[in-house]
Amino acid sequence: MFRDLREFVDLLQREGELLTVAEELSPNQEISAAIREVEERKGKALRLPLVSGYPFSLVGSLLGHRRRVELAFGNPRDLLALYAERRQHLIPPKRVNDGPVKEVVHSHNIDIPKLAPVLTHHEGDVGPYLTSAIAVARDPETGKLSCGIHRVQIKGGDRIGVLLNNPPIAAYFRKAEANHKPLPIAFVIGCDPLTLLSSVIRAPEGEKFAIGGGLASRPIEMVRCVTSDLEVPAHAELVLEGEILPGVRETEGPFGESSGYYLTFECPVGKITAVTHRKDPIYHALVPFSGEDSTLSAFLWEAENLPQLKQKFPSLVRIHIPPRSLGLSVLVAVEPMPHRSVKALIQAVWDMMPVAKNVVVVDADVPLEGGADVWWALSTRLRADEGLWLEKGGRGMGIDPSVQAGQPVPRVGIDATAMAEDPVLFRRVDVAKAVREKVSRILRPHLE
Repeated sequence: MFRDLREFVDLLQREGELLTVAEELSPNQEISAAIREVEERKGKALRLPLVSGYPFSLVGSLLGHRRRVELAFGNPRDLLALYAERRQHLIPPKRVNDGPVKEVVHSHNIDIPKLAPVLTHHEGDVGPYLTSAIAVARDPETGKLSCGIHRVQIKGGDRIGVLLNNPPIAAYFRKAEANHKPLPIAFVIGCDPLTLLSSVIRAPEGEKFAIGGGLASRPIEMVRCVTSDLEVPAHAELVLEGEILPGVRETEGPFGESSGYYLTFECPVGKITAVTHRKDPIYHALVPFSGEDSTLSAFLWEAENLPQLKQKFPSLVRIHIPPRSLGLSVLVAVEPMPHRSVKALIQAVWDMMPVAKNVVVVDADVPLEGGADVWWALSTRLRADEGLWLEKGGRGMGIDPSVQAGQPVPRVGIDATAMAEDPVLFRRVDVAKAVREKVSRILRPHLE
């Protein structure tokens, strides 16, 4: 598979999945706006050879479409089956003495805004933020190395603010702070796509890089940092090394989050001690509230949980997390099954994904993408007196502004299935399959 980001970008270019724009754009909102525009109008990743004020090129919406996730895995016939197979095999990372990410080293008078084109994504953001950076740290007690993605505010000079609300890095920091010690940390930008994917999988603390190796069918090469004993992917584009300070909290934000709202927190503060990068670095931009963060979360949730649910519910066909829903809403398609089984399925989804507030189950003849057909099923197949379940007991997501602190989260399950009770009455109108295929062949040249 791909050793680095560059190999994957080259493939996207060959596959027609990459749009290159030669104009020079600013990291202050212009690049974010361009990534959104290209994503919404063309459905492609964006490459910018020139970034105003920096010797960097940039790519955005790298995994902003399911098609590009498939390409990251070698374009398999059945992506979920391949993922399930590789997910079972861990390949530990391989330590190497040096790597391209250390070609250029800055270790004195660190000024992050001068060294890297960190984006200011929205007009209401307090300033520039790292959003695609993989945070790498060790458990202070066990020494296990793991990672995750956390938003990082660039406060100026060498100072940062980090929102630590997810394991395992948040747990590592709590342990270090309890002993009044800083937590060494590194922020890695511009990895190969499968290392990026593995960083956001919910998994045992010490296994994420081994999972990434399994997904790629080869070990991730890791190199030691300049100012700590942490190890980072040797073929990354850019690394910011530093530490999170104990006992210090400052206002972090406002920042336009993946939930689509500006949020502010009191967060730990850190200091960057070194910046290393390749000689001609590529900055990977991940725009919050965009196709890329939606695709990442939706694909991984489906890949991680669908096999387990199918074992318990054989009639389950498909799960879909709508764009921008962050897993707070989940759509499920099933072959005909009794309503009591649908309710059990909804409960199983809640058990696996406690943040899911809205779970909608429809028959398998209802496409889940796009939304129009789901609304059709809700309008013509849902009997509200029988198919709605409301309960309190969900787990709030920190970036969901509707959640009231300290209060149980209300959630609703909706059974909009009907084929099990009367497949004739609820048969969907359509033309014959042979006719549809013939017409599709005739029209294809006119529609391409």
